[in-house]
Amino acid sequence: MLRSTSNFVPSADIVPSTSANLYERLKIQTANYNNIKAHFGNRLRTFLNKLFKKKDKTKSLREEMQASGSSEEDIKEAIRSRVYVPCNQMKSTISRKGMPEVGLLDDQSRRKLNAFISSYPKEYVFKENSIYYDAMASPENYFKAFLKLAELSETEEMKPFACFPLRTTFIP
Repeated sequence: MLRSTSNFVPSADIVPSTSANLYERLKIQTANYNNIKAHFGNRLRTFLNKLFKKKDKTKSLREEMQASGSSEEDIKEAIRSRVYVPCNQMKSTISRKGMPEVGLLDDQSRRKLNAFISSYPKEYVFKENSIYYDAMASPENYFKAFLKLAELSETEEMKPFACFPLRTTFIP
């Protein structure tokens, strides 16, 4: 049985595909920008702590000082001065796109750090001289760096993270 198609009227609520595509692209882009703003700084600090071997150094220093009979207060002060302060200085140097002093990182860690820093163009300058501020102010410049950070984090056997989130719900 044939039906007449001459009376066909398109639905008024159909969105043209180009508008829908632009809208979807904008949602994906916004999700990626928000993800970079929310997580880049913490992921970078975690990665730098791993390169510095902060947890291992703290544990070995604590065990060494406990074996020698040092007080808990002396142990905490030694950990702060020998581990935490140099680690924070290293993170501060890297946040300005610098390389830390030679003794702070081993050669393999320096190579990984250099690979991360090289994900930025040589002439690129961080706003306010801080990678953390710049990531919040200009997340569009951090796609390559965030991807490199995820890749390097996997080589350090850290917990993997999704640098570009997948949407699991449909938003009309």
